[in-house]
Amino acid sequence: MSREGDWMCPACQHLNFKKRDPCQRCSCPKNATAAEVSFQRTEALMPGDWYCGGLNCGAHNYASRVSCYRCGALKDYCGYGAGMLASAGYAYDAIPGWKSGDWICTRSIELRPEMAVFFRRFAKSVATAVAFGSQPKSTITGIRFGTLAAVSAGISSYYYFSSPNLVYLDQLNEDATPKFALNPDKWIEFKLQDKVEASHNTQLFRFSFDPNLKLGLDVASCIITRAPKQNDADGQTKYVIRPYTPISDPDAKGYFDLLIKVYPEGNMSQHFASLKPGDVVEVKGPIEKLKYSPNMKKHIGMIAGGTGITPMLQLIDAIVKNPDDNTQVFYTVDKPTNDWHGGTGYISKDMVVKGLPSPSDDILILVCGPPGLMNHISGDKAKDRSQGELTGVLKEIGFTENMVFKF
Repeated sequence: MSREGDWMCPACQHLNFKKRDPCQRCSCPKNATAAEVSFQRTEALMPGDWYCGGLNCGAHNYASRVSCYRCGALKDYCGYGAGMLASAGYAYDAIPGWKSGDWICTRSIELRPEMAVFFRRFAKSVATAVAFGSQPKSTITGIRFGTLAAVSAGISSYYYFSSPNLVYLDQLNEDATPKFALNPDKWIEFKLQDKVEASHNTQLFRFSFDPNLKLGLDVASCIITRAPKQNDADGQTKYVIRPYTPISDPDAKGYFDLLIKVYPEGNMSQHFASLKPGDVVEVKGPIEKLKYSPNMKKHIGMIAGGTGITPMLQLIDAIVKNPDDNTQVFYTVDKPTNDWHGGTGYISKDMVVKGLPSPSDDILILVCGPPGLMNHISGDKAKDRSQGELTGVLKEIGFTENMVFKF
């Protein structure tokens, strides 16, 4: 699931940020013609580069890779250069949910019979669609998968691949496959897919992983990242470790986004700024900050400044998925333009009184931002990272510590 405006490259199927044009991976224009797509798909290959023939993949891989960066399929089994694409697959324009021009790699089954497991799953979904009348008017008379065939006649096409061996492989694969990309007990490397400038000092980073997995992030929680800094006297690597909150939808598969403000003296933010697409960052998590559930409080108020907006976005995304929720936003800037009609200046006591619910046991006020904002609104967290004493504007208004949560 991508954010509004993000787009999929028609040539290499790379997911790009809204601001990027042409494609970050293959330089194909965002609104390319069919001829440009065909040309770019060929031109994108450097000597030795190859396209993955795995089911529903087609990723462009560099020559140095022995397995597909996106789905993990081995190059020797299902890798094809641009000139072999047309002859390697069979069109399936009539299959529900698949796009015109997509194709199925046949050689991967001929050389690697266990790949039939994936085609068996696909056949099941096609057969179910046929059985319940959701198939388009055009009739699927037959789909050839290398030496196998699936005839879409009700549920029977599912059983075309139901040999005992395939069932066993299917079950083994599902049991062994992780459900989430994150691991709370292990550092996992995530590859930088793309980055764009969000402002003069803030960058948006997209990291990719298995497109079949979700990140595994609960609302509201964060991840911790680390980067090597230097070696100590004993030769052991020392790391810089910082927490960050992804701003992408927790239900998104295959990627997560980080919005990071780059500080001149910030060790970790400078490290992120130096990354290039293809570089990796070690991540562990999730680390739960606040367990959110719908209607946990009658009213929830949020005060955020700078990149302190990131944990709030997680909650906002979850809240606005409820169409009956009545959400209001008050936005203030310290340097307004001539056409600005919102609030101006720093968040004041008067703004809080007018914009947030009054103190009550059934409300919760969330606060996150730089030290100046935290000290002014609620007081910062304690040195041991516990919530600490409530001070500032919220205490003056009458809020108590059980009504406020500091990220």
